[in-house]
Amino acid sequence: MVANVGFGVRRPALLGQLLVGLALFGVYLLVDRDQSAARHAAAVRHGRAVLDLERHLHLDLEWTLNGWLQTHRVLSILADYEYAYTYILSAALVLVWVWVRRPEVWAYARDSFLVLNLLAFAAFWLFPTAPPRMLADQGFVDTVTRRGTVGSWGSGPVDTANQLAAMPSLHIGWALWVSVVLARLTARRSAQLLSAVHVLLTLYVVLATANHFLLDALAAVPVVLIAERISHLFHDGPPGEVVASNDAFFLHVESTGAAQHVGGLALLDASGDDPSLTDVRALVSHRLVPIPRFRQRLVTPSRWRRPRWIEDDDVDVDVDAHVTETRVEGPTGLQRLLGELAQDPLPRGRPLWRVLMVRGVAAPGQPAASALVLLVHHAVADGIGTVMNAMRLFDPLLPLPVPPRSGPGRLARAAAVTLGLAQLATDGRAGAVGEPSSRRGFAVVDVGLDCVRRAASARGARVTDLVIAVTVDAVSRVAPGLVQRAGGSLRVSVPLMLRAPDTGAQGNATSAIIVSVPVGSGSFDELLAVVTRRTQRLRRPTRALAARFVMATGLRLLPEPCAAWFARTVYGARFLHLVVSNMPGPIEELGLLGHPLRQVYPILPIAPGTPLALGALSWHGVLGLGLATDPDLLEVGDLADAFGRRFAELDDETAAYRPGGAVS
Repeated sequence: MVANVGFGVRRPALLGQLLVGLALFGVYLLVDRDQSAARHAAAVRHGRAVLDLERHLHLDLEWTLNGWLQTHRVLSILADYEYAYTYILSAALVLVWVWVRRPEVWAYARDSFLVLNLLAFAAFWLFPTAPPRMLADQGFVDTVTRRGTVGSWGSGPVDTANQLAAMPSLHIGWALWVSVVLARLTARRSAQLLSAVHVLLTLYVVLATANHFLLDALAAVPVVLIAERISHLFHDGPPGEVVASNDAFFLHVESTGAAQHVGGLALLDASGDDPSLTDVRALVSHRLVPIPRFRQRLVTPSRWRRPRWIEDDDVDVDVDAHVTETRVEGPTGLQRLLGELAQDPLPRGRPLWRVLMVRGVAAPGQPAASALVLLVHHAVADGIGTVMNAMRLFDPLLPLPVPPRSGPGRLARAAAVTLGLAQLATDGRAGAVGEPSSRRGFAVVDVGLDCVRRAASARGARVTDLVIAVTVDAVSRVAPGLVQRAGGSLRVSVPLMLRAPDTGAQGNATSAIIVSVPVGSGSFDELLAVVTRRTQRLRRPTRALAARFVMATGLRLLPEPCAAWFARTVYGARFLHLVVSNMPGPIEELGLLGHPLRQVYPILPIAPGTPLALGALSWHGVLGLGLATDPDLLEVGDLADAFGRRFAELDDETAAYRPGGAVS
């Protein structure tokens, strides 16, 4: 979805930018809808008022310039075509140049251009103004119409263009905008001089062709300056890369008790000595710290600007502060620790990650064992990205088996996004399940991957469908009151991976689909059949692409307080109850500093106000489940027991089914 352009620079998807341009054109068409006689009369009245003010100030140059130009046929034709085309071509060339050569300032250029036009459209709507050529009794000659200029209202294809939009002059506005952008982005005097000549030539042409008053042109100056200042407000600040809107989303929803870091728990084999903290720190320094996001910290210029990733080149990452150790009392102590880690956000004054060596995780009577916990903020990486980062710590170094994907073409993608936005708008809301707390519980469950695949295949379902159904079934067993308060239906958010195999591990390259699952009195197989039917939308890209468009492109256009409000509104108890994520893992046996890994479990953050986030990770033949709950809404130990019982029952029942069906 995002193209990498050099170190730390990401060019947004072209389709999204084209959709933004179409949306801007749609606003223009809305302004132009009213072609009533009353609006036309008001525009003529305003045009006369502007002309009277110019005469009072002795600024009425238009009649003299227009009279001279119409007597010079060749110059008149050239002026008409300059009026029709050069302001469009110059702005388009600058936008293309910035996109291709200066992608790091694309957002600034695009947003200043958008604001400029929106301000002008507002003026057209509130103060329609007829140009001099439409004041019939003033003696002006419409040279554009007279010469039949192709590409303007002098020709058939665009003869319905909005002609009541003289104040302010967008011809001057666009030409000035080009000069401002060039002055900001290039030191070449030749480019700036050429642009200045273009502004002066455009000023002469709009007056001499009787298409604008001088005051129209002057009014464009503050509009351009305001647009440029507003764009500065959002895009200027300390050096560094602006946090992508889909990454900043998780900064907005985070609060005390609702930390938004993802991670993993790796249990080490109990044989031999545990890895020392010194060795682990050296490993992390060698393999994780070189990754840009593991060296960068956040800086927030103001509440109106998105944070930036900055890297202090003269300051080394304090690995001792990021990599620590602690001791617990057996598996229960480990799970209690993980619940506590899920409550408090990572400190934002330093890079947003943490590695923790945990000693004493073995049950009483078993050999001593350790575990490694990696936590990474969701703004740094999504679940798959975190697994990819974690695998850099293990030997042998293997890539994560990300399955290849082929997305739709551009036109199909645009149609899918449009349909998906309509579908998202009609999706329902979640029933309230109770008062949430800031406490967190955590537990793990092991399931044989082959058993899960056989159970899913025998019932014609995918592994993801089976995991969702087991989750809903377990929640209904443990907390029937919660299901009742939710209205008898649980809304499950299912993340979908949109990361291409050749992309890096940083950032959020996922989308999510909401699947509403009714919880009735039927059998588990009936529940699974409902889930399988309703997860068909997971295989249709419309909602996923639309959600991705909103996160990665739509939120970029909003002021940051509005983006924060949107994130807190849609991601939480109003729209979902559970998060269920099924992720791929390696099939090879891996180790940490010579110590074999026994099992790895994902750690997912709970969406604010919801009771459960479940991560499922296939790892060396085992499906490891990490359950994070709000204990005031859902008791994690009872839930883990319910998972274990249901999977055991499925394994026993599978022999009664004839093999077949799809496996995912």
